[in-house]
Amino acid sequence: MGQHIRQAQVELQPKRFRISDTMRILLQHMRTQLFLRNLGNWTANPFEALDFENSDAAAAYAKDHDLPGVQIAVKFPNSQLDEIMPLPPIPPPTLRPPGPRQSEK
Repeated sequence: MGQHIRQAQVELQPKRFRISDTMRILLQHMRTQLFLRNLGNWTANPFEALDFENSDAAAAYAKDHDLPGVQIAVKFPNSQLDEIMPLPPIPPPTLRPPGPRQSEK
């Protein structure tokens, strides 16, 4: 019966997230070393954190949600294998210079 519960939990996860017992792909705040649990919520426990399908999904999530100062943390059951991958800084949004609007021309 436990297997069916796990399968149902996996199916409820958005496609960009997954549940894995072997490797976890997480977003980690570089200064605090906390892991992203959900938007605006961080945890010290990597097993409570969002687990992304792949590093591209983690990087896209960080960019889409404007999460500066994060890195990708790949966590394994054997912590000697853990890896950290810095993400490039998220550039500030570009502002349009003031001027007449198209409809005012």
